[in-house]
Amino acid sequence: MPNTKTVLSVVAASAVLIPSIANLCILSRRFSSQVTLVIEGYEQEYCYEKLFAATETYLGTKLAPSIQRIKASKREREKKPEIAIDIDQEIFYVFENVEVKWRLVLRKKSEFQNILQARLRSYELSFPKEHKEKVLNSYLPFILQQAESIKEDNKLREINCLRGLSWTTYTKIDHPMTFETIVMDERLKEEIIGDLNTFMKSKEYYRKIGKARKRGYLIYGPPGTGKSSLIAAMANLLNYSIHDWDLDAENFPVSEDIRSVLLHRLDKTILVIKDIDSTITVSTGRRGFEQQKEIQKQFGISYRLHAMLLKLLKFIDGLWLPRINELIIVVKTSKKERLDPALLVPGRMDMHIHMPYCTFSTFEQLAVRFLGFYHVELFQEIQGILEGVEVTPAEIVRELSKSTDSLQGVAKFLREKLEKDEQENYKKIESREKLEDHPEGSGEDRLT
Repeated sequence: MPNTKTVLSVVAASAVLIPSIANLCILSRRFSSQVTLVIEGYEQEYCYEKLFAATETYLGTKLAPSIQRIKASKREREKKPEIAIDIDQEIFYVFENVEVKWRLVLRKKSEFQNILQARLRSYELSFPKEHKEKVLNSYLPFILQQAESIKEDNKLREINCLRGLSWTTYTKIDHPMTFETIVMDERLKEEIIGDLNTFMKSKEYYRKIGKARKRGYLIYGPPGTGKSSLIAAMANLLNYSIHDWDLDAENFPVSEDIRSVLLHRLDKTILVIKDIDSTITVSTGRRGFEQQKEIQKQFGISYRLHAMLLKLLKFIDGLWLPRINELIIVVKTSKKERLDPALLVPGRMDMHIHMPYCTFSTFEQLAVRFLGFYHVELFQEIQGILEGVEVTPAEIVRELSKSTDSLQGVAKFLREKLEKDEQENYKKIESREKLEDHPEGSGEDRLT
């Protein structure tokens, strides 16, 4: 069979599939049974290198023992170096029963003399010509998808905090809390994991129904009940970064548009909004000025923060969110009863998660984890006390961490807390009885 050198353009074949990189690919047929697809990439960073960069990332995970030369590079905010093959190295691979061969080549081209003699690196993909449609329509999109996933897994996740009009990166996320180590109600834990897993697999669903790919969670409960630990576990499960936003009027000018600060930053991240209970007021504007004034006097509500809440609700509603790939919005509060009902409707907060005071089930998990054993008699006493006092898991952890005999310490701590609570309740009852016996006291006395 004669050796022919026919060059076929793949611009038309791939423009529908990959329009941004179609003009980089040249299809070359050297033999009647083989086709070579050339994916070009300059040493400089040009805008048409997406497929070349994706190929380099993807092939770095397919290195065989026969490869003699490899390259390693590490960019800022990446967990580990990225590996790639070097010039003139070859990789043989099978994709859906199609045998393909990859080779990285380096050459100079005269037409680039005016671009500082830019050297042209190319990946050459050879495959049987009868599989051209599968390679163009299935294999190349598969490479782009796999490379994106590899890049995402290698991304260094960070904790960012909004201060004023800019985000400040504090540190990488290195929190050890996961859903395997977090102590909480097992049924609730499984429900949260299932909801998050469904969200991660729902990309096509959100695209189909035409909604922004976001999910809202309200996490509420007293301080020390594990709300922050739950957020860390969610971030570790999703492999997301965290953007922390404290709704503080002094830190963010109300005149500014929230979109300009939030957009373009929130991709594959958990946006944590805390202290939102201090912003609560009606968002519909139906109450009169005097009523709002009375609410502000009673609860310390700021009109400034009210305006912030209105802007936040509009952002959460999703008109501007379709440009964001994935977003989890978490509202964290210790006072759910003070939240505006407008914030709690489905579509804004899709799941409400209550983190309660320490139950006996929670205590058992903590004790066994810290101490490794079960003490029947003390556990029975502690169970009875926990039914009558309000104590947080954080307080139990503090006592369990004090000494090797910390279980006795927990029991003593709970006994003292129960006694203290009983004394305080007795004083309240006694005070009420005195007021009832002396109704003629002054208004100030009665309030006291």
